[in-house]
Amino acid sequence: MKTKLYLFTGMLVAACFFFVQTGYSQCNCPGGDPATPVAYQDSIPPTSSSSISFKFPKFDPSIGTLTCAKLDYRVSSRSRIGVRNTDTTARIRYRFRLTVANTISGAGVSADEVFDTFFGPDSLGKYGSIDDSTTYGPIQVVNWVGSTNVGSLASYLGTGDAFMSQNQSGGFISTQGGLNYNAQITTFTTGVYILTYYWCPAGVLARNIRDFNAKLKNDNVQIEWASDNQVGNILYEVQVSSDGQNYKTVYTQPSQAAGGNSNAYQFLYNIPSGAGENLYVRIKQTEPNGKITYSSINRVSLDKLKLSGNTVGVFPNPAINKVSLQFDAEMNGDFGIDIVSVTGQRMYTKDIKIVKSKTASVDLNNPLRTGMYYLRATDKRTGSVYVNKLFMK
Repeated sequence: MKTKLYLFTGMLVAACFFFVQTGYSQCNCPGGDPATPVAYQDSIPPTSSSSISFKFPKFDPSIGTLTCAKLDYRVSSRSRIGVRNTDTTARIRYRFRLTVANTISGAGVSADEVFDTFFGPDSLGKYGSIDDSTTYGPIQVVNWVGSTNVGSLASYLGTGDAFMSQNQSGGFISTQGGLNYNAQITTFTTGVYILTYYWCPAGVLARNIRDFNAKLKNDNVQIEWASDNQVGNILYEVQVSSDGQNYKTVYTQPSQAAGGNSNAYQFLYNIPSGAGENLYVRIKQTEPNGKITYSSINRVSLDKLKLSGNTVGVFPNPAINKVSLQFDAEMNGDFGIDIVSVTGQRMYTKDIKIVKSKTASVDLNNPLRTGMYYLRATDKRTGSVYVNKLFMK
């Protein structure tokens, strides 16, 4: 007789537990001082889904420099299994094996573990008899406590949330007694996850730099600062970064006067194409004796700049593998469709033709990772660009 196997997954809240947060030796700041930890927690309530998504706030690079991060987690599962002998001719002696595999994944994060639990031996009467079935549990089949370093920090910098996921799979098989049985399994699981960032101050602050400001002005960033120059021959460098960690100098300005005179400086920075969601700006100050200090860091959101043109409706949003575009007016011609990450990286491109319609459908053959992107539709004849945010499940 053919075996029928039903496996259902879900979650049950476990007792409260505590993680011991310890700094990493490689997370020291320049000079040997330990990095400062800041932790965020996400707890998943009981759910019947075998795929769980959880999230943490990203680290704002304007606070300082993120040196490393780690994820602590605890996953707890309890299962209840009902088994029935379907052999109509004989009593069967059964042994069973339940395997539950868990994986946690995210940008720079990968952890997995497999649990095996065995049941029996139990003798089940022939099908239809009073003792043809038995129930195991509910029992705890998973108690997974662990910690893993985050291998790549770029995806955790900026604003918004960083997403991770936990997936659970498994199977229930007989190791003795054959295949003539039905099994119905209900597994309840819960997870508690803590992401700890370790960060250091971006640099020694220059106390004489004041009124530092960076803000959008049309398609540029207006950068202004003032300084009380105590000595002459100071060199100021305007430095920008798209990720808050890697800075480049885009402008240099020698000091104008010494002797405690106050001077104002400004620079108009032209934002390059393909810029990300944010721009981080700081002033580097080098004195004649070689001493280097920095201003605070200003974060400039480029959302308004990215969406300053025409917009296009995107449905569904969040999406999985297909989106529909809704224009305000009837379109006709060839369009280039691009999906761009918040760091400016082109993740998807496709050409489509729209024939006298306000709508268009776009298939995403290779679904993108969970997170936020920008969808851009470009009319190849007129050059008009239509943009909107796109969230992927």
